[in-house]
Amino acid sequence: MRDQTENTGNRKTMRLFEELTIKNADRLTTTLGEMLDTPNCVVINTESVTEIDLSCLQLFCAAHRTSIGKNKQIVIEQGWPAPIRQAAQAAGFSRNTGCPFNVKSLCLWA
Repeated sequence: MRDQTENTGNRKTMRLFEELTIKNADRLTTTLGEMLDTPNCVVINTESVTEIDLSCLQLFCAAHRTSIGKNKQIVIEQGWPAPIRQAAQAAGFSRNTGCPFNVKSLCLWA
């Protein structure tokens, strides 16, 4: 996994590249945690992600829950690319409604 971050006022953007799999889960956890410690809005660009597994899908959900608890927003820039959409659907992450734990928040997978 490669990543690149940039700050713009109250926004922090993270671009993720290549594969997001269990071998990169520790780094993704750290990166997402650092992102959520500073700005009011975290923008995640995943258009260059080629593969994702269940461990990293779960990390995005955990980051979303954390953002709600910290009253911050996560935005997926340009939507999820096909590899992530397909993995989320195969893992049962796709939703028609928001997250069950917080109906005021739009689920990342809706």
